[in-house]
Amino acid sequence: MAVGQGPLVATTSIQTLATNATLTRTEFDSGTFVEALRAKLIVVPMGRRNDIPRNQGVTMRWQFMSNPTAASTALVEGVDPTDSHDIDATAITAVIATYGDFFELTDVFEIATISGTRQEFVKAAGYQAGLTLDTLALTGLALATSTDDAGTAIKAVDLSNAARYLSGNDAQDHPMAGPGRWVGIFSSEVVHDLANEGTPTWYQAKAGAFNDGMTRVPDSGGIGATVHNVNVKMSTNIITASSNDQNYVLGKDAFGVTSLASNILKPEVLIVPAAPSHASPLGVRATIGWKARFATKIIDNNRVKEVLSDQS
Repeated sequence: MAVGQGPLVATTSIQTLATNATLTRTEFDSGTFVEALRAKLIVVPMGRRNDIPRNQGVTMRWQFMSNPTAASTALVEGVDPTDSHDIDATAITAVIATYGDFFELTDVFEIATISGTRQEFVKAAGYQAGLTLDTLALTGLALATSTDDAGTAIKAVDLSNAARYLSGNDAQDHPMAGPGRWVGIFSSEVVHDLANEGTPTWYQAKAGAFNDGMTRVPDSGGIGATVHNVNVKMSTNIITASSNDQNYVLGKDAFGVTSLASNILKPEVLIVPAAPSHASPLGVRATIGWKARFATKIIDNNRVKEVLSDQS
């Protein structure tokens, strides 16, 4: 079944185990699933998270304000300003959708495979869930209205131009940028091009830790190397369109995502054991699957710059 929307059969009971063992096994499965999912998420943690209360519909809302101008007129003692300061408030909305998939295995496979195989299926479900959500976030960022085409390879000057764009729009520093101001999400090809640019190269001019930080896939966005105030992070989830890698430099609150920690939005692993049912009268098939509810959208185009590079 392809990843997408649609109803999924869901249960967390394992009928062949005792009641207490069922709870322990299910919690272990959930922990394994979440760990694999988080390991694959690189882009989603960089978005502005928001929640939606239960029974409040399926429309997610992110609210942001315009930056106020300077109040440079001196006040007269005992006199209030003649008028309040106007700030534009903008609401960005997106409809939450459900995504999911499952893997099917036979009853013989379920009882005959070596220990740990079941957990590998659960890890695969977590990997696919993380890849799906990150791909959705990148698809949303592809609607950015400001784009630079770096041609054959992105160079440090391209990062400088992106940083200049964000700085010129007074975008706030991204909280995951470490020592830099902005966070950059780039394909592995771009990152290695940057590390080997120039004479001497970035790698030769900087300490080895610089290259290591740049080329390691980040754990929840925590690793990177700073070039022109852009903290470079490598993502193996980058989308390629029209032979171009679609890379991004982001300021704070550039795009919104649904909170994955919410009870009603939390991704979950779903296990249906091989048991007799209308779909399988002899109980010869079991499934391990996942589902998640998610929405994402660009909040402010002044806080995101898309940088295209040729895919070799």
